[in-house]
Amino acid sequence: MEGLFREFEMKDIGEAKLCLGFRISRNRPETKLTMPQEKYAWSVLSRFGMSNANGVRTPMEVSIDVDECGEPV
Repeated sequence: MEGLFREFEMKDIGEAKLCLGFRISRNRPETKLTMPQEKYAWSVLSRFGMSNANGVRTPMEVSIDVDECGEPV
């Protein structure tokens, strides 16, 4: 990170809590990073007037562990 500070004019404002509408949660002891998409999903539903739509179960896995390259572990 020090290299970034030398190369670019920037300041450290702490850990990211929100990025592109996604909330970011970190669990450092378990080395896990999660980005729940609930807030983003609600904003999309609201934007398209579907806030009262009925939900259904997702056909995908709810929680997938991936490595640094995004590959399932």
